[in-house]
Formats: sequence, C-alpha cells, structure tokens
Amino acid sequence: MRKQRYLILLLLALGGAFCRSGVSQTADDLAGLYRENRILELEALRKNSSIAGEDWKMFADALFEPDAETAASKMIEAYSLSSDRALRTIIRERLSQFYAARGYYETAKRILSDDRFFQGVVALKASRRPERKTAEPGSQIPKVSESGQVFGVQVGAYSAYENAERASQKYRQNYSGVLVLEKERDGSRLYVVVIGGYPSREEAAAAIEGIQKQFKVKGYIIQY
Repeated sequence: MRKQRYLILLLLALGGAFCRSGVSQTADDLAGLYRENRILELEALRKNSSIAGEDWKMFADALFEPDAETAASKMIEAYSLSSDRALRTIIRERLSQFYAARGYYETAKRILSDDRFFQGVVALKASRRPERKTAEPGSQIPKVSESGQVFGVQVGAYSAYENAERASQKYRQNYSGVLVLEKERDGSRLYVVVIGGYPSREEAAAAIEGIQKQFKVKGYIIQY
C-alpha cells in the first residue's frame, strides 16, 4: 500500500515537471493562464521557449513588448497567423484595449461589436501591399510602416457619432480605409472621419490634394 502511494506521488511529481517544461502546454492551457491573469507563468514559459505554436509564441512576445505600437502590430500578425478561436478572441480584446488607452473609445467599442469594422482595422495594420503615392478611388489600403505608424487625412469632425458615420459613407464610395475615430477634446467627445492610412506623413500629404478637389474639404493630417 505504501509502495503504491509512493508510485502515485512520483507520477504526479513527474507529471507536474512535464507540464512545467511546456511540452504538454495546449492552446487551452495557455488561454487558461491568460484568462486567470497568470501572466508571470506565461512569461516563464516564453523565456524557457516552452510555448508550442507560432501564433501563441508571437502573442506572448507581444504581451511583454514595451512599445505599444510594436505590440499591437505583433498581435495583428499573430491574429492573422492563428486559427485558434480563443487566441483570436483574446487578441481582439487586447486591440480594443489598445485603442481605448489612446482615447479612441468608439473605435475600441466597434472592434468588439462590429466584425466588418474589426477586419478593416486588421487590414489597415497588417497590410503589406505596395503603397501608392496618392489615394485613388477604389484603391487598396497602403501598407503600415515598419515602425507601426499610421497617418490619415481627417475630413470631418462631429459631436454625434451618427452624423460622423453618415458623412463617412460618401468617402467610402471612393476610398478604402475610412474610419470613424472617437477623441476627447476639452472634456467632450468628438467623432472624426479619417481617410487612411498611410505609412508616412508625406504620403498622407500627397493624398490631400485629390481629396480636396473631389470633396471640397480642407482636410489635415493626423497620426493614429
């Protein structure tokens, strides 16, 4: 009896060591650690190269990336690579938090509630198509710079979201990457319509002339 008990304890100990080595870590295990806020355990697995799956490795690296823009770009890359529904949900939530932290509350909310809008954000951040010098009607979204910076042309600002969304429709008929972003100004919410995004300020500036001629708006460059 005592010998059997010893064998059971030995097997449990070996099983624990096996799990800690990361060999048996499944996607569900990793999602559980994240949901339970056991981030230090995730970090230990990452440092020990004990995370299986390129998508989860990339996400873990992003979690501990000090630069927020770089972290967001890595998470987008992990999202595009992954077929793990739990990880994709987690990344979507993290990106919503990223935009909320920067003051784009409406964008953060729509990332969670609007699938089509979220896919547009993913395309905007992850696109690696050759960029165009000017925004042409029906053109694809230019690629994001390696630094993660995105520039756009603000073409309107509204106190009501419905008005901003209504105004954005006319631009979407001719331009891809039109977003409605929420900002705070003097304690009040403001909804801005942006045509973007461009990997450099120079390319955004080059697009303004065409936008001004077509829509008779002034427009100015913002970074987001």
